[in-house]
Amino acid sequence: MQTIQTIGDGSKWPRKLCRATTQMGSNQARNAYMNQFLTDNNYEEVWSSSYFKILIPVQRQNIH
Repeated sequence: MQTIQTIGDGSKWPRKLCRATTQMGSNQARNAYMNQFLTDNNYEEVWSSSYFKILIPVQRQNIH
């Protein structure tokens, strides 16, 4: 997952850093859908930097 923009206003990355936010107008619906998918499918962050995050699905064990 990117935490910065690399297109549009951020197209000069890495020379010019433009932070991505979930509040960017045209991306709000897409971001909400993506975040819901990540939550519903048990994705957890396993690595991050100032620019990117790596998330993987974590399998939940059923205990009976």
